[in-house]
Amino acid sequence: MSQKLKFSRTSESLFFATVRHRVSLFFKSHQLSQHANKKMWFKVVFFLTGFVGLYTLILSGFAAIWMLLPLTATLGIFCAFVGFNVCHDALHGSLSENNSVNNLFGFLFHLIGANPY
Repeated sequence: MSQKLKFSRTSESLFFATVRHRVSLFFKSHQLSQHANKKMWFKVVFFLTGFVGLYTLILSGFAAIWMLLPLTATLGIFCAFVGFNVCHDALHGSLSENNSVNNLFGFLFHLIGANPY
């Protein structure tokens, strides 16, 4: 039972080709970009600003001791949002058309302590 499941990506398997084709048709028929729109970029800025702001507030010492627990819990939530929303989309190449931008945002996995491998 230690055998890994693998899906064939050969030309013989029509599954991946069919999925890619249908997704492409969906985006074309709805006149949507396969990359981030304004709402997604707002979400990126919001989550990163919240993460950096909370981290800075915690490290600065301006917050009262009794506030540290709720602040760190909120920081953890923002950390998860950054990982699941920003980094994940960037590593799949759907954040930007520019691969350098995707790689830069994908590198945030290292900064939040996640392992991108």
